[in-house]
Amino acid sequence: MHRAESEEALSSLCPGVCVVSRPWSEALPRFGGVQCGCRHDLARGLHASIPLSFFALRIAFCLLLLAFSPSASAQDWPQWRGDQRDGQVRDVTPPQQWPDRLSLLWRVEVGSGHSSPLVRQGRIFLHTRRGGQEVVQCLKLEDGAKVWSDSYAAPYRMNSAATSHGPGPKSTPALGADFLVTLGISGILSGYSASDGKLLWRKDPSREFPRTSPLYGTAASPLIADGRAYLHWGGHGKGAVLALDPQSGEVLWRWEGDGPGYASPVLAQWQGVRQLVTQTQQMVVGLSQQSGELLWSIPFTTDYIQNAITPLIAEGRLIVTGLDKGTRSMLPVRQAGKWSLQQAWANPRVSFYMSTPVVVQGRICGLADRRAGQFVCLDASNGQVIWESSGRQGENAAMLAVGKVVLGLDEAARLAVFQSTSDGLQLVTEYGVARSHTWAHPVLLQGRLLIKDKQHLQLWSLKSKE
Repeated sequence: MHRAESEEALSSLCPGVCVVSRPWSEALPRFGGVQCGCRHDLARGLHASIPLSFFALRIAFCLLLLAFSPSASAQDWPQWRGDQRDGQVRDVTPPQQWPDRLSLLWRVEVGSGHSSPLVRQGRIFLHTRRGGQEVVQCLKLEDGAKVWSDSYAAPYRMNSAATSHGPGPKSTPALGADFLVTLGISGILSGYSASDGKLLWRKDPSREFPRTSPLYGTAASPLIADGRAYLHWGGHGKGAVLALDPQSGEVLWRWEGDGPGYASPVLAQWQGVRQLVTQTQQMVVGLSQQSGELLWSIPFTTDYIQNAITPLIAEGRLIVTGLDKGTRSMLPVRQAGKWSLQQAWANPRVSFYMSTPVVVQGRICGLADRRAGQFVCLDASNGQVIWESSGRQGENAAMLAVGKVVLGLDEAARLAVFQSTSDGLQLVTEYGVARSHTWAHPVLLQGRLLIKDKQHLQLWSLKSKE
């Protein structure tokens, strides 16, 4: 196993040195050094090269335009768990050979919080906290430089049972065509122009709800699809699922059947009907995407009121799971004009707590809550366990899938790289990617990896040293 670590890489930087490698701290002597990449290599290569012809320069310029055109979807990660909110990384090819060590390209201080970074067309969008203010900011992907930033007062008193997670924000924003929707830990809902950071609208939950957030703070992430924003707003005991015009903030429809949980909504379609599906405070519900009408619901409550798993679709069915609740596969069916859920299978032995799984080659792969955190793979067709790790691997893991490769980033900043095989998951390598906790989801780009830790954002190169 190999690990890389940002602080050591940064401390080894020296002007005029292209690639620096030094050992890990004495606390981790068994691991090798890390590299910190900079642009000196590129500059040295250009200085040593022969002058480019005018024709070659024209070709290079055209290629550059193509790389940064709006169709360059390989560099886009517009909302929670990706464009389809399923943790699948599309249009990105994983390394054929994972490097011994990751190379740090840059690292910047951005503020605290668990909100995950978004990426579009060479820009990064973040929602963080500095002191008593929440901060919405846009950075350049190439070097982490600030493009724009906005902040607003967001006082928040943490629940005593959740102080270790900090004062947020926890919800990940959502990007539309040229707008950004954010949801703060105390329920402050905002719409921004993505290009220049201009505030388009803001909504204060205290004007509508007696409690402005769930017991442990707002964590459900907005969804943008088909020109609308969807989200579950409100507090413990009373809330509303909303469909909004993301440019004006106008409410298009609302459903007030329950308070929000900590899961984020997804869109799915059954029998030709597009549905917004989410775990609320006490239920799993399916609402009409068009009108907000409640189509179906089932009671669902975990201990300590922690419905936190984003709904997952596998084999065309809905996967329902939560702390000590097992895992079920269910199919919404409409008969005689009424919707109900038909259970395909249930596995009472395997539950997922805060880590939403991914689907890889017909398997549901993620970090189950038993044995102090255990990676597992379930057969999506019948729920049987195909493979499981030894356990004691953490409280949470942010899961991504790219082809047959599965990434799991735990809260202790350990990034595990797995290869899907006929027998389950095989560990390829492991890296350390920060000195502090990493609850935010990573973003995998072509040859690069974005990591948000407690206070910093860092970009790592996945390329092997030549």
